[in-house]
Amino acid sequence: MATATRNQGARMAGFERVPLEVGIDGVTRVFWRLGWNPVPTYGLLVAMAVFGWLLIRHPVGLVLGLVALIPWWKAISLINRNWRAYLSKAETLVSEQGAIRLGVNLNSAESKVVRMRRGEPPFGVTPNREYRISVVYICDTFCAVYQGAILDLPEIEVQLPTQGEEVYFRHISAVNFNPPNLDIVLSNGKIMRQFEVGPEGAADVLGALRAKLRRVSDSLSAKERSVMQSENHATPKGNETSTSVASNDGNAQAEGGEVRYCGLRLSKLRQLLSDASVLDVLVEKLQVPGEPKVLKRLTMQEKTACMETQIDHFRRSTTSVWYGVPTLEVLAASIWRAAEDRLFTDKGVYTKKVVRRQWFNGVSEEDDLRVPVGRWLRNSGYQPHMEIPLGSARVDVLGYKHSTLSSSERLVAVELKNDLQQFKRALNQMSTFAEYANAVYMACTPDFVAEYLDHNEQSTGHWDPDALERKLTGNGLGLLIIEKEMVYEVTKPLERTPSSGNRSNVAMALSDVNLIDC
Repeated sequence: MATATRNQGARMAGFERVPLEVGIDGVTRVFWRLGWNPVPTYGLLVAMAVFGWLLIRHPVGLVLGLVALIPWWKAISLINRNWRAYLSKAETLVSEQGAIRLGVNLNSAESKVVRMRRGEPPFGVTPNREYRISVVYICDTFCAVYQGAILDLPEIEVQLPTQGEEVYFRHISAVNFNPPNLDIVLSNGKIMRQFEVGPEGAADVLGALRAKLRRVSDSLSAKERSVMQSENHATPKGNETSTSVASNDGNAQAEGGEVRYCGLRLSKLRQLLSDASVLDVLVEKLQVPGEPKVLKRLTMQEKTACMETQIDHFRRSTTSVWYGVPTLEVLAASIWRAAEDRLFTDKGVYTKKVVRRQWFNGVSEEDDLRVPVGRWLRNSGYQPHMEIPLGSARVDVLGYKHSTLSSSERLVAVELKNDLQQFKRALNQMSTFAEYANAVYMACTPDFVAEYLDHNEQSTGHWDPDALERKLTGNGLGLLIIEKEMVYEVTKPLERTPSSGNRSNVAMALSDVNLIDC
């Protein structure tokens, strides 16, 4: 198997040059280069022909020039005999290095190599001068594309790109091949980008990707259907408790974490779906086909089945905002949107305030989140302070833990958010907080999550369940969701190490006046 040795003297922008280890000696390499550059052969042929003419003073002497064709013939034979093995080694090298750069485990991923020929070969040489090699890795939840590596056959070296790209299957609606480009289409119907991979092997890649997408879609649909039907009348078991995430050594630990849809915990969503009034509103909101009087007389199981059929239609329609969105996500989002459209109020069953305040735990002010967060920090061993200056801004809540013999001093910054208009500015602030704290969170309610996703759909034309979490994790931020007095860590933040000077400045700004009474 080929291994890479860095060539420190030869680099190009965005690429790393790596010689291909093929085990040829110096003489063989000379013949190899001669085959790719026949100009010296032509010169030698002319020189030998002239020498033969002068030697015997007869046109027959020109035949001596044909002697120069012998090394040229050996060079051509060498190339045509070995190039396929070199190409195979190059593909193995690109596949291995691409996996390293993209963090893909080759033992658990299906890798597909795609090639594109470049550069016309000299007369008599079979392979092209260059081969553009790309690798598509098909993993359990995502595919990754490492494109644009170049095998330079005359130089017997590979130019490796420094980066690649990955896309999660849950965001992909289709894959197509428009030679020489592989098109990955997102769930909103827009092409994310075109990967120029080449024609050789593209059909195999396309077939493998489409088969994987079908398996993922079928598996997801079956799982959602099972979850939705198996406990349609179930209520949450036991008492709900808050999630503690900050341990004594500062590492976050999620206890009792639960999957969420549109900000709602699955247990809460199940509870709502066991309410006949909620199902009636959802049937109307999802525009389930049928006469209202007939639909009203259906049993809850029959209404659930009708909704599943309608949602499945939406999920398969490329023009729908729900295209490719999980079924339970569609249901949770539709509950929130039904409240906004006053469908619950019009039916006289629940008010908008009940839906947003009680079901999605909405609050009036950001300050309503301060005490639960302060208590969460205190239970985790931190002193909770409010309105502490971190750089050019003030953080809403700051947790401070003194250093001990077994652990060092720690700072946890939490920004409270309940207003979409302030969210963009908050991202910039939280990036500043990262210079002063070991961990930075944003805290909000399920209602804020739903509102953000709804606003994002209005801008993009597609409902993206992961839009908020992706925005935060892309900036190294964690997410806390507040439900009344309970605090749940949904995503963990990036662990940071602020400078000692910044830590000292923060510690000096702390006082009992800023302590949160919780």
